[in-house]
Amino acid sequence: MSRGQHLVKTENFILDHPFLFEDGDIFTACPECENGGPGDPRRNSDVRGHRQFLIDEFWITSNAFAKIKRDVRSNLASMNGDVARLVMDRATTKALGGIVTVDHYVGTPAKLARDLSDLVEQSGGLIVLGETGVPIPDIHGRMNEREQALWIDQALAEVARLDAVIGVNYWVNVGGSTELWSSSGVPREGVAILKKYFSPQFVTGFVTDAQSQPVRAARVDSGYRDTMTTESGFFEIALPSDDELSLKIAAPGFAEQKLVVRNPDEPLNIALQQRQLNWWQRLWARLGDFFRSLTRAD
Repeated sequence: MSRGQHLVKTENFILDHPFLFEDGDIFTACPECENGGPGDPRRNSDVRGHRQFLIDEFWITSNAFAKIKRDVRSNLASMNGDVARLVMDRATTKALGGIVTVDHYVGTPAKLARDLSDLVEQSGGLIVLGETGVPIPDIHGRMNEREQALWIDQALAEVARLDAVIGVNYWVNVGGSTELWSSSGVPREGVAILKKYFSPQFVTGFVTDAQSQPVRAARVDSGYRDTMTTESGFFEIALPSDDELSLKIAAPGFAEQKLVVRNPDEPLNIALQQRQLNWWQRLWARLGDFFRSLTRAD
């Protein structure tokens, strides 16, 4: 069918079958569109037309879901990584809600992270990794269970450090070379690795100075992600569920502190020690305290 026919049929399908959809669903009308009717823009030289089709489809499906009063996301248009590099410029990404969805299989965890970072830079958008998994025989050769688990662990550790990656989908659960369970339902070692990242530990706490005053905008770094403390010194950060969780806390004027999280379920109380300042730094600190006191007095 033509692109126009596909758009009309997709809209009619949504409007005629509202009972199939619920709030929170994700619907992709043309997954990996380069493999279907519109054709592959790497081969048909119609990059502009491919971009416009994706945009038209996003708006038509979004409007159709609004008409049936369903809160369904329809902007996660999965595509091959090479197609994404060709199609997803900044204007197209913005028109698709600021998200690039790629199904990407590469040789090493480092290349996976590097390719996603390059897409962030190129598109200016956020990334959903729609598919990835190992081993693909033509790319990775053969892997035993331990080698598969190690690759997955290294890849997710790399991807977890990329703030722009907002979603990851592993392919496949059963029935392929990348499967996580045997056909009889026995989990492979990779299942525990995925659980470590998909069901992380959430660590919370407060950062204060030696006088128990909150330290605002202190950076709390897990080695995977980082966050900043609020006005009250509060922070929350997700860490992969692992045997040893560690944090690094840093703030201007304070000595950096490193600690191991023994019990993630208990909020942390972290007191930072001020660094020794030279006379010029002490002068500026006193002036800052003076002006803050005037502000409070007002």
